Amino acid sequence: MLLDESGVKQMFHPHADAHVDTEDRVDRFVGVTDPAAVWLCLDTGHIAYAGGDNRAIVAKHSSRIGYVHLKSIDPAVLERVRDENLPFAQAVQAGAMVEPDLGEPSMPELLRDLDALGVPLTAIVELDLYPVVADVPLPIATRTCAYYTAQGLSRPGR
Repeated sequence: MLLDESGVKQMFHPHADAHVDTEDRVDRFVGVTDPAAVWLCLDTGHIAYAGGDNRAIVAKHSSRIGYVHLKSIDPAVLERVRDENLPFAQAVQAGAMVEPDLGEPSMPELLRDLDALGVPLTAIVELDLYPVVADVPLPIATRTCAYYTAQGLSRPGR
C-alpha cells in the first residue's frame, strides 16, 4: 500500500537484540517477504553485533538492499558483551560502537561490495553513543566524515 498509494518503499531495519538480528534471521525475513513491497536497510553495525557477515548479506540479497546504515563494532567490547550476556543498551554504554576504522566490519571491502551493486544507495552514518556528553559527538563525526570521504563516499548533492 505504501508503494502503490504513496510511492514510498518500505525498509526493514534489522536490529540487535530484536526478532530479526542475526544473518540467518535476515535471510529468513527476506525469504518470506515480498520483494516488491519490502526492502532491507542494511545496518552494518547491528549485523556485525549479531555475528553476521555484512558482505554475505550484500551478496545474497543485493536486490533487496534499499539503503544502508554504516556503523562499526569494537570486537573486543563485543567479546565482553557476549561473555557477560549484556543487552544492547549496556553494550553501547560499554563502547561497543566505534569509528569505522577502529571496528568491524572492514569498511573498504564492504563499501566496494555496495558500490559494485551499481545502484545509487543512500547511506546514513551512525555511531550509537548514549549517554554522551554534548561535546563528544562532533570530533567523532568530523573524523568519521573524513574517513568516509577518503573511502570515496560523497555527501548528498555532490
